[in-house]
Amino acid sequence: GVQFDRYGALWVRGVELLRTTTPEPSKEGIEWHVSKDVTDYAWLFREAGEVALTIPNIVNVNYTGKLHVNISLSFYVVDPDAAAPGPREPPVERTVLPLRNLTGSGDPFGAIAVSGALGQVN
Repeated sequence: GVQFDRYGALWVRGVELLRTTTPEPSKEGIEWHVSKDVTDYAWLFREAGEVALTIPNIVNVNYTGKLHVNISLSFYVVDPDAAAPGPREPPVERTVLPLRNLTGSGDPFGAIAVSGALGQVN
């Protein structure tokens, strides 16, 4: 189908891990792959939590593209006996705090708005 420039984001426990846009349509159909190293967010996966994906979409007579999305995360266990590839610093524990509570019923993209004569982002 036809669909243009749909943007989306993936949150885990209220922290945005990915922001993306859909590719342009083609006659052959669309398939794309996104990879991201989320090692810095490892603490997010230590306990259960909500995962949310939002890609606002409109389907009508002009925009006929329907989205089918598969999200998967791959976790790799490091062999403690394996030799390190080189000198490494000890891991630093990081804390990333969500800027918005996404557990409510609101649209997470609703926090982004354009208004005013100069089109300020609020």
